Amino acid sequence: MPRAGAGTSRAGLEMGLNEGGLSPRLARDGAWGVIALPLLARLYVRAKDLPGIEPRHRPAFRTKLELAVELVRWAKCWLGFLGKPL
Repeated sequence: MPRAGAGTSRAGLEMGLNEGGLSPRLARDGAWGVIALPLLARLYVRAKDLPGIEPRHRPAFRTKLELAVELVRWAKCWLGFLGKPL
């Protein structure tokens, strides 16, 4: 199998060189173009819908703002680890 080099693609994944060597940059689909997948997501459940969920599967209620703060804190932590600004 030929080695992937700068600018080559394998199974629709655009490859390129960065500081650390060969790494994926963007996933491209023939019909849809660039596909971006979320790095992390949280499910929002409305307070009025919680009683309909079995207690053992029921999450604690959190507002959309609380969920957003959690995601920003997660991103800040990882970006700081990678030496990138938020």
